[in-house]
Amino acid sequence: MLPENPVSPKPAATVLVGRNGKQGFEVLLLLRNKAFAFAGGVWVFPGGKIEKHEIAATADEMEAAKVAAIRESQEETNLKLETEGLIFFRHWTTPAVEPRRYATYFFFGSVEEAAIVSVDDSEIKDHLWIHPQAALDRFKAGQ
Repeated sequence: MLPENPVSPKPAATVLVGRNGKQGFEVLLLLRNKAFAFAGGVWVFPGGKIEKHEIAATADEMEAAKVAAIRESQEETNLKLETEGLIFFRHWTTPAVEPRRYATYFFFGSVEEAAIVSVDDSEIKDHLWIHPQAALDRFKAGQ
């Protein structure tokens, strides 16, 4: 049953960062701090909200999403992605029944195998390069 007044979704952007690693294709996952109310203690892709100034400074929300994706990736991983290298592949909005809602743009970006990830040990506690199927297998196993 839908709530009478669903929460308005906040604009957000996420990047699936990939690389060709020693064991083949890998994606980057980040472990969020358990103290956070949203997705605390969960492995996630780099990303976050689109700031109002990013929307005001760009031609449209898609461009603002790219800017936010780049900024969030750099803040969370110290990786420097380029907007031209981002590939948009999905826009998804959290269901209306959820108390926190996001209208998220999903992008794919790639880095060289030698790219060094550095997390702040505050918002992000750890990182992991992993084959997508291995990540799915871990999820199914409750890990």
